[in-house]
Amino acid sequence: MAKSYLEKLNLGEVLKPEDWEAYLIETHHRAPGMSPEAFAHLKNSDGHNSYEELVHKISGSPTTILDLACGDGYLVEKLAHRFPQSKYIGLDMSEGELAVARERNIPSAVEWIHGRAQALPLGDNSVEVITCHMAFMLMQPIEPVLKEIARVLKLGGKFMSVIGSPENAGSFDEEVRKVMSGFFMEHIPEIKNVVTGDKRVKTKEELSGLLKPVGLTLETVEDQNFETTGTPEEFWQITKNMYFIDLLSPSHRSALKQCILDLAKNHADSSGELTFGYRRRFLTIVI
Repeated sequence: MAKSYLEKLNLGEVLKPEDWEAYLIETHHRAPGMSPEAFAHLKNSDGHNSYEELVHKISGSPTTILDLACGDGYLVEKLAHRFPQSKYIGLDMSEGELAVARERNIPSAVEWIHGRAQALPLGDNSVEVITCHMAFMLMQPIEPVLKEIARVLKLGGKFMSVIGSPENAGSFDEEVRKVMSGFFMEHIPEIKNVVTGDKRVKTKEELSGLLKPVGLTLETVEDQNFETTGTPEEFWQITKNMYFIDLLSPSHRSALKQCILDLAKNHADSSGELTFGYRRRFLTIVI
C-alpha cells in the first residue's frame, strides 16, 4: 500500500512534486468545492468576490477560454454568464472536483478535462484567454506550466490568474498566519521541508524572469483585499479546510480551532463580529 503524505512526512522522506500533487488530489476529492465555499462570500470594495473580479478584468469577446485548475466549475459558470457565446474548457487533476463541475447547468459549451497544467491536452494557439484562480502558485515544477501556457495561447492572448498575495490583509490576518505557522511547526515539524509550489510567482522580478524564456510578459500586477463580517465561528468555517489542517490529529485540530476562535474573539466588536478576509494578487500575463 502506498504511504500517505503524512506518513512520508513523519518518516522524513524527501517529498517530490508528485507527492504534493497526490496530496492536493486527495484533499479535493474529499472536499470538492472547498475553494468557492471558503472564498466566494469575501468581497472587495466593488462588491465582487475574487472569482467575479477576475471575470470583470477580462475584456473583448474571447471565443475560447481555458480555466486551469477549474475545480468544481464555479469560475466557469461565472465566466459563462459574462461571455455566453464563448466556448469553455475546464481542466483539473481532481476527478472529484470535475464530477461536481459536470453537474453544473451551464448553457455555454463546456468541455471538462481531467489533466495537468504541465501537459495540456490542447492544440497550439488554440485559446484566447486562460484563467486560473488560487492554483498557479501551487504548481510545481512551474517551468513546464508556463511553457504549456505559451504554447496553447493565441498570439495576443492572455493568462489571467489570482494568487495569494505575499502581503497580508491586515493585523488580524497576520496574527492568524503566525498562529497557524507556529501550530504546524509544533505538531508537524517535518512540514518545514514541504515545498508547496514555486514562491517565485509571487515576486514580480522573479516571475518576469520565468516568463521571458517562453515568450510571455507580465503586463499587470494588482493586489486587492477581499473581506466579510461574521462571527469567530464563521471565520473558522472558512479556515478549517486550509491545506495541512487535515494532517493534524483530531485533538490537535480541536486545539487549533480553539486558538483561532480565541484570537477572533479578541478582534470582535461588541456585537461579537469581526471583519476578516484575505489579500489576493491579480496577474495579467500576455504573449
